[in-house]
Amino acid sequence: MAKTLNYNDFVSQIELPSTEKMFNADISAEQRNADITFTNKELIAAIKRLNNILSMHNRNIYLSIESMAGEKRVHVSNRNTGATVGLLAAVEPVIFIRNLETIGITF
Repeated sequence: MAKTLNYNDFVSQIELPSTEKMFNADISAEQRNADITFTNKELIAAIKRLNNILSMHNRNIYLSIESMAGEKRVHVSNRNTGATVGLLAAVEPVIFIRNLETIGITF
């Protein structure tokens, strides 16, 4: 049986970055997320899970991991054409999946 949280319990479990980092336009996303650590295994699991979610919802987006200049990035491409849609910092899918788990959303 799922545990029911009241609002205060729910909010207290959400980890937010400091507002100084969040709202400072001079700080890049990489600097904002620099203190977030994750393993390669966690990144691979996050990519697999997001690809499953996207597929379940009939989205033609596919995520894959690539290395650029010694850094891992997440390559976002159109599943049908293979065209590049964009690149994400490797930490972004991990943060997204952690947030889904924090609020109890499962797919």
